[in-house]
Amino acid sequence: MSDIQIIGMDLSHSKGFTVISSVCGSCGYLLEIEDYDPKINGCSFTVFKECPKCGVMFNEHVIRE
Repeated sequence: MSDIQIIGMDLSHSKGFTVISSVCGSCGYLLEIEDYDPKINGCSFTVFKECPKCGVMFNEHVIRE
């Protein structure tokens, strides 16, 4: 599980608390946290090519809710 970006979604029934976070499957580095954006009625996130901390190249991007 070392060459993946894990994208986790904490979906909330309240508009202000939905969050997406991304971590490196190799070193556990927190890549990004994004909050709900009422302007787009959702969340946006970045699909990284590699981890900026440990340099592992991501071959897969796994989304978990």
